[in-house]
Amino acid sequence: MTSCDNGSIPINVQINYENGKAISANFSYKEGIKGLNLFLEKELETPILGNVINVSPNEYSFMPIIPFTENLTYVFRKGQRTIGKFKVVGGELKTVPEILAIYPTTDTVPENLLKMYLKFSEPMQEAHHVLDFITVIDQTEGVEKELFLKMEAELWNQDHDQLTLWLDPGRIKTDLIPNRELGLPILNGHVYSIHMDSSWRSALGRSLKRSYNKTLVATQRDNKKPSVKDWKLDLPKANSRQPLTIHFSGPLDAILATESISIYDDFQNPVPTQSCLSNDEKKISLTPENRWKKGEYTIRVKSILEDLAGNNLNHLFDKNLDTDPEMDTPLDYYTLDIKLD
Repeated sequence: MTSCDNGSIPINVQINYENGKAISANFSYKEGIKGLNLFLEKELETPILGNVINVSPNEYSFMPIIPFTENLTYVFRKGQRTIGKFKVVGGELKTVPEILAIYPTTDTVPENLLKMYLKFSEPMQEAHHVLDFITVIDQTEGVEKELFLKMEAELWNQDHDQLTLWLDPGRIKTDLIPNRELGLPILNGHVYSIHMDSSWRSALGRSLKRSYNKTLVATQRDNKKPSVKDWKLDLPKANSRQPLTIHFSGPLDAILATESISIYDDFQNPVPTQSCLSNDEKKISLTPENRWKKGEYTIRVKSILEDLAGNNLNHLFDKNLDTDPEMDTPLDYYTLDIKLD
């Protein structure tokens, strides 16, 4: 984890790791750090952004804004002179990042598909724009397409291991200028291949285990709101820990589905459950932490729950007020009452 170059004033470097990340480099230098910069060996034009702290006389610590990347070589330069060099080797954690899930999992989607999700096995870097690693080909026309909306603030979750990719809402909503000028992002009858390149790096600087591909087959537009009245239930037996299974009428938003459905007992106390989506997000199983008690329960569903086209339980995403007037009082949630024997 240490190295130095053969210059006249070598810098001895010690890499510091935290949770497998190379977060800082301690080094000794007697001639002062004014004019001293750190570069990637293969990119000597742009210094690495970071902070230098004087930890003791002639001893310093460089903390990069983004953790050092494994297997890359960094050089200290003062003016045009290289005075130190080090290569980052792996820390204690040897994980290889993977894409665990791509939602929707189904390949067949409506042509007004609103968004997709990528779920990673670990936090990912913020060094590049995410669309730099994603290529979309319209296989029907044989041309590359810009499918996803480029956003200044990318939509990562708090742990930075789940990414939301939006298709341009302005192109999906009819009669908006982007829709009239550019049309829908995907077209009914077309087949699209989405390629996620293996050069995408984790926060630890490690590349994806492999490249990933996703196929989308666009079908007709979805202009119908999801409704809890269309769901079918498989009820568990009382005094068991069997799952309560809900079969949706079509695939729903994977993330919202796991966050929007809860169960309450007859005293309106929440029943702790673990949820599991399956069948291309057309089924969810809710397994209780404790055995079901005999009695009545209420399934409560937040109205923000959406289908793949962004239609929620209250409203269509692309609303025509002539055919779909506003509800008098939009509901916060919908309920289904059940009884377990």
